[in-house]
Amino acid sequence: MIAVSLSKSAVGNIGSKGDKGAQGIQGAKGDNGAKGSKGDTGEQGAQGIQGATGSTGAQGTTGADGTTGARGERGIQGAQGIQGAQGIQGAQGTRGEQGDPGTTESGSDSKQIFVLSSIIKNSKHDMPGEFFVTWKNIVGMSVSGNTLRKTTSSLWGNSGASSIEAIDSDGDHLKFRATERNTSRVIGLSKKDSNQHYNTIDYAIYLTYSNFKIYESGATIRELGTFRTGDIFKIAVESGVVNYYRNNTLVYTSTKTPTLPLFVDTSFHSYSATIKDVKISNIPTTYETNIIPIPTKSSLESVSFYLDNTLNRSQTINILKNGTQRHSISLPANQNRIKHTLPNPLPFEDTDNIKFIPVALTQDINITALFRESGE
Repeated sequence: MIAVSLSKSAVGNIGSKGDKGAQGIQGAKGDNGAKGSKGDTGEQGAQGIQGATGSTGAQGTTGADGTTGARGERGIQGAQGIQGAQGIQGAQGTRGEQGDPGTTESGSDSKQIFVLSSIIKNSKHDMPGEFFVTWKNIVGMSVSGNTLRKTTSSLWGNSGASSIEAIDSDGDHLKFRATERNTSRVIGLSKKDSNQHYNTIDYAIYLTYSNFKIYESGATIRELGTFRTGDIFKIAVESGVVNYYRNNTLVYTSTKTPTLPLFVDTSFHSYSATIKDVKISNIPTTYETNIIPIPTKSSLESVSFYLDNTLNRSQTINILKNGTQRHSISLPANQNRIKHTLPNPLPFEDTDNIKFIPVALTQDINITALFRESGE
């Protein structure tokens, strides 16, 4: 091992300052600074250009009419015309016939008098002595022309109708035309219309689907087979008995003695069932007025008859109240204006009707019936 010996030397003088070194290389780019705050709002912009003119609006409503102008001044009166010559005097008219004596009413018991007018023509019916019936007591049914139709549910006893007219003489009959073959209904003759059930019809034909039977007071009397649409059935009072016909062939004679008058009576079971062209006959060659309803409670006092020509023979006029004869009037021959005063006024209710029937009518007759209202 070598030993080194160091000794301390003296300190030297400081050297002179060296020259400035060259510029160093530029450092890397620093990160972006933070975003600045929002600037103040700018000033308002200049006004825009004016838009184009709009289209014309709809026309307004018409204004109210103006007030009427003042009346003009009156014109100058014209000159008077020349007077015409006097006309020739007409011939004197013939003297009118003396009217019926008037009636005098006084005091608080006076009653109003009114008249009902009608006309009897000698060509009224489509067949002599035979005519369509007028229906009343119509329940659950509709009437259209000469057809009677059920409008309520299928059930016995809830629908039917009867005739105002009645057959009241031996030789009279009921006639009707069969319609559909898929319903059940009953039509016949009764002394009165008690209800809408078939068991109160005295003499009846029962059409049930394609079959027909004779029923009397609700009992089956005879089953007679089938019928066809369009068949004509007739129930007639002849020589004191009731006969039943199909297409003019006698099919049964009743053992019950009829009591006249008899009305047409019906009862229907099936909904929409019909009976058509129901007619009755009265005395052959007899013609009558239409049914005349009575408007108020009153009494018939007199009847006046007016004819275009004088009667060449005497004439009988029957008065019927609700289908029952109540009075007969004999019109003498060789007269054309006849007034008949009833010996006893014939009373009527406001539910009644009147009919005038002449026997063997040979010309038209105008009728005026005088009624006097009844007291309460």
